[in-house]
Amino acid sequence: MENLDARIHNMCVYLQFEGDYTPESLIPLWDCVMKSYKTKPVEEFYTIKTCIELYLAETLRHQYPQLKWECQLKGRKDLIEKNRPVLKGFYLENGVSVGFEPAFVLQVQSQRLYDDEADKEQLIRVFEKWANKIPGVVVKSPREDPRKHKGRFVIMDDSGKKGPIVYDELPEWLLR
Repeated sequence: MENLDARIHNMCVYLQFEGDYTPESLIPLWDCVMKSYKTKPVEEFYTIKTCIELYLAETLRHQYPQLKWECQLKGRKDLIEKNRPVLKGFYLENGVSVGFEPAFVLQVQSQRLYDDEADKEQLIRVFEKWANKIPGVVVKSPREDPRKHKGRFVIMDDSGKKGPIVYDELPEWLLR
């Protein structure tokens, strides 16, 4: 954590990226990563990925100063947060506190890069998803209008008593 600013600065210089910790800066950052990840050696890309994870977390923290870095040193050994810096201040709808562990959160996005399924707005969508877990914050994204999705939607009954329900369009009750 004490090298956080230096690591982010070095990433910005390396990628020739002007980082200003705004949500909008996440789009050109991820676009830059998409263009360069296949040309960089694996070790370099891993270092860059780690810095991008920290930049995303710091962008959240700069936009929402109520978020704080914490490191859980005691407690259950099987927690993903154990002995790792985690950004705290996020809550699920049921009131349970969750931590933003940058490496874990960006693992799926990195996999999309490797699978050639990435798009330049992935990182800002992650930002918006997590910002909506901050009490009192509602981020409405123009990028995430579920009415624009094509295809069929399958809704599973988690009680196990019914089978899946298939819709050709997203039901109105899910859009509220």
